[in-house]
Amino acid sequence: MTICDYIIAMKREVNPRLSYKKNTIQFLSELSRAAGIEKKFIDMTRDDILCYLDKYRKTEDEDPLHKWIGSYNTRLVILCRFFKWLEWQRRSELSALEKKPDCIIGIKQLKRKEIS
Repeated sequence: MTICDYIIAMKREVNPRLSYKKNTIQFLSELSRAAGIEKKFIDMTRDDILCYLDKYRKTEDEDPLHKWIGSYNTRLVILCRFFKWLEWQRRSELSALEKKPDCIIGIKQLKRKEIS
């Protein structure tokens, strides 16, 4: 669901190309599988991300022209943007909770129609 929320937010803000959305979904799902499906993105560590990215490094013999660096950097940019958004989401949720007094946290806000 986190990836879906991110794609929807990205669509609203920048309206990316279809290929960029596809790559974003692909890279985030690969990261999720590499770190373990049960692990939430918010709980991932720097090491989880670096382990995923290190799989795309190549030796001088495998890639003498260093073409792997472009792919690595593309993944890195997409992951950085995603985790910045994720951190912003988390801070927004925390700041919304901090604005409420402790005694009403968790109480559902009623809409006018429900009150009538």
